[in-house]
Amino acid sequence: MKVVLSCTSNSLYDFFLPIVVDSWRRIGVESIVFIPEKRDERFNLAMSYCPDTTQWHELNIAEEREPTYFQCVRLFAACLDLAVDEILITSDIDMCVFSDFLKIRSGESIMIFGADLTPESQYPMCYVSMTVDQWRRCMNIDGKAYQTKLSEALDGIVCENMRGNHWSKDQEMLKNGIDNSGIRLFKMNRAFPNTQFATRRADRTGWVIGKDLVDAHLPRPGYADNSYKMIKELMAGQYPTADFTWMDEYRNKYISLL
Repeated sequence: MKVVLSCTSNSLYDFFLPIVVDSWRRIGVESIVFIPEKRDERFNLAMSYCPDTTQWHELNIAEEREPTYFQCVRLFAACLDLAVDEILITSDIDMCVFSDFLKIRSGESIMIFGADLTPESQYPMCYVSMTVDQWRRCMNIDGKAYQTKLSEALDGIVCENMRGNHWSKDQEMLKNGIDNSGIRLFKMNRAFPNTQFATRRADRTGWVIGKDLVDAHLPRPGYADNSYKMIKELMAGQYPTADFTWMDEYRNKYISLL
């Protein structure tokens, strides 16, 4: 299994890059990350703290269209040269994970964990897992490059605020692709009753570090004093014997570049 992530050169997000990649590696999952072709020093620093096994794939997108394109490119990771039986799971760059539970498979079904966290017209990007072959069938990947598939899906959209008007475009495309594929689904719900807030998650909108966490939606900006303190307490609680001095070193270097 590999996790598919993406990140723009924005300090609200790129600071989390090595922390999130590290969290996936601790449950035995390496990362595929889509990144901008043009990057600043902070982004390059974040990359340098990720393991050598991290796969980097570049995108060249106009700045005003970056958020939507970088969200949606995760749907086209199966354009890469990967084994057809490799499992790909989608996630966000500000979502740390802690549980092997996310690696559960149900036969040849597409796994959707947290299916009740989005409106009925969408499936959540955190988390959908299936084989490369299934991704290719769902997203109609026909041997073209991921940048080409993105262009086919998004270049025709004309609006003043693409980020605002199409914030959920990735989840809508995911829903349509899966439903049209006819592949069997295995859905697992995790919302608190009558809400779209996830159980077993430490969420920045209501930070509680409970027991048996699956994941954590990290507070922003992650390098700020209070946010970083929360992140360190979270990681220490999940991995009490681990050495996270590298995070302190990384954060200090990152702040020096702001």
